[in-house]
Amino acid sequence: MEVSPTPTPPALRPWQRLAVRLASVFVLVTLVTVGVVGVLVHQRQSRAVEDTVGTQLLNIARVSALLVDPAAHAEAARVRRADAPAYRRVTKALTAIRDETLLTTPMRTLTDYDRGTRRARIVVTTAEDERPGEAFVVGPEAADAVAWTFEDGVARYTGIYRTRGGTRISAFAPILDARGGTAAVLEVDYPVDFYFDRLRELDTTIALGSLAGVLLALILAVVLARRLTRPVVALTGAAGRVAGGDLSQALAVTSRDEVGQLTRAFNAMVEGLRQREVIRNAFGRYV
Repeated sequence: MEVSPTPTPPALRPWQRLAVRLASVFVLVTLVTVGVVGVLVHQRQSRAVEDTVGTQLLNIARVSALLVDPAAHAEAARVRRADAPAYRRVTKALTAIRDETLLTTPMRTLTDYDRGTRRARIVVTTAEDERPGEAFVVGPEAADAVAWTFEDGVARYTGIYRTRGGTRISAFAPILDARGGTAAVLEVDYPVDFYFDRLRELDTTIALGSLAGVLLALILAVVLARRLTRPVVALTGAAGRVAGGDLSQALAVTSRDEVGQLTRAFNAMVEGLRQREVIRNAFGRYV
């Protein structure tokens, strides 16, 4: 049988190759999966920081409010002097709690809160640069919590918010008067920048792990893609040679999957063509 020139298939560009596409899909899926997991872990840790610190701060505010003498606090609110015995008594109690709980921010009690202007009046404070009777502006993130505590007398804490002094959480607890009403609100703040530094370290670890996962996925994708496409490339070349008249092609079956079945079918087809060619040549001698 005369063998015609084997047709040469057009060269494929890199993005047209099956191996490149399989590797790209594998890496993309891995990258998206790791990214989604990283985002979920970050959000969960952020909520955990907010809930944990907020709950602890709320407990501190509640206990502190219970330890404040209502009569002494009412007298301090009336006289508005830092040297008054009642003021010193309340300040001493708050300072002891602040030192015991290792708080780094001042504690203060507020009254006469105006929700529209977010202004209140300081009754007692542990801050050295604040004085009783001074106006205190509540941040917009804490305005609702302060107003609600004044209205219903329920202690609560805010979410994480940013100020010029850093990132923090605030808790508020009511100080009751003799009739059981809310005479003032105790404010306790806690900076959470340290926790967010740890959270950023976690983000860095997740990013490095993601990069390592992507590199590993790329290596595995290249190996698997080459293992999958190598028999296909061999089949393509052999089919071209058969099309050119070369019926001596026989490919080794290296797998038991669909590619292996395709290789067996190709070998059976070539064997059938070879037998037909032998029969045709044998009968052609007598014609």
